[in-house]
Amino acid sequence: PQKVINRSFCIFSLCVAAWAFSLSLFQLSGDFRWARLTYFFASFIPATFIGFVKVFPGEEEPLKINLIFPYLLALIFGVLSYTNLVIRGVVSLEWGTTLELGPYYFLFAIYFWGIMMSSFVSLVVKYKKSSKASKMQIMYVFAGTLISALVGMTVAIFLPLLGFSRLYSL
Repeated sequence: PQKVINRSFCIFSLCVAAWAFSLSLFQLSGDFRWARLTYFFASFIPATFIGFVKVFPGEEEPLKINLIFPYLLALIFGVLSYTNLVIRGVVSLEWGTTLELGPYYFLFAIYFWGIMMSSFVSLVVKYKKSSKASKMQIMYVFAGTLISALVGMTVAIFLPLLGFSRLYSL
């Protein structure tokens, strides 16, 4: 627990777990409060991931002031998730419930995609500069998080943005 890398990965993992838990409760209940909480936690996933990437695979890169921007955006979108600007309400359809998107949802999508992609670019740069053992670690983290992020961002962020939210429950 004393190592920054362990704490940063723990915080990232807890954000993902809290997002998944609140999303599951929204899917089961259709309660708009859980949907808002889902987007609150989702707002912090990119910032905590880039925070982890900055210190992974070793602690050679200390957390710097440039992480203030992603965390500030996470806080802004976290607060906005409790307004009608990101999501407006719950829509019941014949196949289940989904969300009515607010006017700032596209900004949330850009933020999420931008920070996540810059994190993956950072991992690629680190991979090219690393030793053989570190390359394996980076490759596993890169592959696992990229697959998860692409599936999650596609079905939970981008398809709803395009008006297709039937896969949201995935």
